[in-house]
Amino acid sequence: MKKFSIGLLSTLGYIALTTAAGTGGAGCSSSGSSGSPGTGGTGMNMNALVPNPDGFFDGSNAAGIVGAWYSYGDWYGNPADTSMPIAGMGDCAVMGNYPAASCSSIDMPTPGQPFSNTGGVMCTKGTVAKVVDMMYSAIWGAGIGFDLNNAGADGGTGKNAWDATAHNITGFQFDIDNVPTGGQMRVEFPTNAIPGTTDIKAAYWGGATNNLSPFTKPGTYKVHWTDVGGPMYLTTATPFKPQNIVSMQFHVVANTSSTVPFQYCISNLVPLTD
Repeated sequence: MKKFSIGLLSTLGYIALTTAAGTGGAGCSSSGSSGSPGTGGTGMNMNALVPNPDGFFDGSNAAGIVGAWYSYGDWYGNPADTSMPIAGMGDCAVMGNYPAASCSSIDMPTPGQPFSNTGGVMCTKGTVAKVVDMMYSAIWGAGIGFDLNNAGADGGTGKNAWDATAHNITGFQFDIDNVPTGGQMRVEFPTNAIPGTTDIKAAYWGGATNNLSPFTKPGTYKVHWTDVGGPMYLTTATPFKPQNIVSMQFHVVANTSSTVPFQYCISNLVPLTD
């Protein structure tokens, strides 16, 4: 189950991750505790992190986050891990030898292109493929995410750890406006604590005990580092270290039952200090 590959052209990036199947969900409203949606409200949070119109954080925010939003999926990849993702070079095609029709598709935004947005509302649309032949390592899904410490022009060499503890950040709050069919989603936090392991088999919100993150409807959600663990599909998972986070990702997970259409927006991303 792998792989970890990123391409960034000043304001873009890419990650392909490992996954297993499951059922869980998503959420957009107002404030709420971990795992619980809030009550109403879709306006801009004054404390939200807002990237530039191409989806790039320049480091001027209070959390010191530098990096780009990107889209990623199992059909896209780059064997050298040093440049932008290429259609037909992802795990689904290379590892599984499957055609495009059997792999996850992304209608928007295109991997390897700037992530256009207005006011930090980051939207994506596509379809996650159905897993066949039990090839979870090849057909693992798609999603969007952002790097936290990557200012370089080449994401393959410029991806560094962001120390949440040093910035007094205890987690993130976010809004989500739509839930993928069947609630197939994880909020993942790859780290570089053990390169080749924690960056590929990423810990996620609720990952210590659940196959998917614990949200099933639109809302505002809080994720604290104490709620991040796993992944549960490993017999022995490396403990999650918030001092070594490289990305935050919203991953629509593939399963063996059906394809998973998705169309959702992430907004009001707020670093937590409580």
